[in-house]
Amino acid sequence: MTPDALDRLRNRLEAVLPAAYRLGAMPWVFVVGVLLVVFFLVLSVFEYRIHGDHASVLFAVSLALLMVGVQRGLSFEHALHWGMAAALAAQWVAAISSGGTYSARLAWLMLIPLTPFFFYGLRSGLFWLVAVLLSWLAIGVATELAWIDTSRVGGVAHLDTSWGSYALLAAFSFVIPVAYHRMNERALAEQQERRAELERQRAELDRTQAIRDQFIASVSHELRTPMNAILGLNEWLISQVQPQSPAMGVLHHTRQSADHLMTVINDVLDYSRLQSGTLPLHPEVFNLHTCVRSAFDMLALKAQDQGLSYRCDIGPDVPVWVELDRHRLVQVLVNLLGNAIKFTPQGEVVLQLSAEGQRVRMEVRDTGIGIAEHHQALLFRRFSQADGSIQQRYGGNGLGLAISRRLMELMGAELDFRSTLGQGSSFFFVLDLPAQPAPPEVPDTAAAPLRTAQRAWCFLVVDDHPVNRLLVQRVLASNWPQAQVLEATDGLEALATVQATPVDAVLMDMRMPVMDGIDATQAIRRLAGPEARSIIVGLTANVNQDDLVRFQAAGLDGLMLKPFDWRRLCAELEALLLQRERDAT
Repeated sequence: MTPDALDRLRNRLEAVLPAAYRLGAMPWVFVVGVLLVVFFLVLSVFEYRIHGDHASVLFAVSLALLMVGVQRGLSFEHALHWGMAAALAAQWVAAISSGGTYSARLAWLMLIPLTPFFFYGLRSGLFWLVAVLLSWLAIGVATELAWIDTSRVGGVAHLDTSWGSYALLAAFSFVIPVAYHRMNERALAEQQERRAELERQRAELDRTQAIRDQFIASVSHELRTPMNAILGLNEWLISQVQPQSPAMGVLHHTRQSADHLMTVINDVLDYSRLQSGTLPLHPEVFNLHTCVRSAFDMLALKAQDQGLSYRCDIGPDVPVWVELDRHRLVQVLVNLLGNAIKFTPQGEVVLQLSAEGQRVRMEVRDTGIGIAEHHQALLFRRFSQADGSIQQRYGGNGLGLAISRRLMELMGAELDFRSTLGQGSSFFFVLDLPAQPAPPEVPDTAAAPLRTAQRAWCFLVVDDHPVNRLLVQRVLASNWPQAQVLEATDGLEALATVQATPVDAVLMDMRMPVMDGIDATQAIRRLAGPEARSIIVGLTANVNQDDLVRFQAAGLDGLMLKPFDWRRLCAELEALLLQRERDAT
């Protein structure tokens, strides 16, 4: 019978069989079991007439009862072992009544180890093999000691039953491996199908991940680009307005609102990068005391406006110089302090640092509203807060604590908390921060006045957004009044401008129509003339790490992310220009 015919037969059987016999190899088990019951019932008629025993009837009844038991919930493994025990007992009875060692019915004992071996493996097969060998040995000893009557061995009747036993034994010795082989083939086909499905799901996940990364990059660019213009123009206006002017208060309020929006944008983007594992840490040696107080001071005005007692306590044993990702530490501290102030209508908020050997414990305590015990399990879940009323009353996106915990995990610490409803909360973590030697002092070039403020540099600003071009143009004109500032709306236009006009420095956006910043930078570097040596600084809102690596590899001299610090941009740009002049001499 062909495999397709067997599959069709199996499908027909599954439609009419009891529920317990429809899966895996159970249809074949049911068919073979029914055939064995019928066979041994028929065989019992002849054997009773010849040998006078009821062994076949007992085995047939036992097998039928076990099949019913499987249908009623008995596990197939237990049923199989009970069936083997019944078969062994039946063959004992049959052998004793038909000549002991000389009985052809002992040949059936060979099937007993095979069945559990094929279904449940080597251990089960070996167990029943040992049981069969011991049975043969016991029957042999009983025969040798004449405990078993062997006078009826031989004759035509004995020949008929012997022939029937051996013929059926040969048939079943073939059927069991065939059923096992078919079961393995089916299991292998199902496994291959599952593997193919997993491969399809993996490919779909990879495609989804790529789409998500592209979406994050796109969202980052679309959100951070206008924020660059808002923050940059706001900062430029602040530098142009008199401190006593009424407009200064409006500009500061605008700055605070823009900073809050930037925090929300960064939270969403950081969480997406944390989930995809693309947010690297950048450890550096820095002054921990200065860094912590700087993060603390960021929210001092807000705490003062709420009338809170706001303190920062740094223990005398806390090391001054440590190595860590300073930016991410500040992000976590500002997040915890901001939450503490937000949820503390009155009382105090304290940031405390204490040394524990080579480790530093940082804790933010408040006397605010606290967190109910049944809400505490939800606290670090993304987009979640203690309950819906919290978001309505206090705002927030529910990402800050989730991001802070993941950042702490990346730094090798665990962010934990204690809280009592109505009495306040305490958030804390312990970082392994052995003291580091103080690094050599590096002057703050961003704060120093420009040495080339009166030089007539020629700058080219390349950006497809006119407001961003306006911002960079204003910044450059404010710092280098004698400079010439050219504009280009895409990479192709920038390439033509560089070829037509000597340009000292190009400030290049990455994502632009017609030709993007990466291709434009490569094209400029391939030019044969002196224009190929123009300083090129990338200004981009794209935070995709792969894109940034490609942008830098294209031939950039510097790279800054939007929104950028325009003072630092001017300082780094001047340093690059002066370095180029020194290299040329």
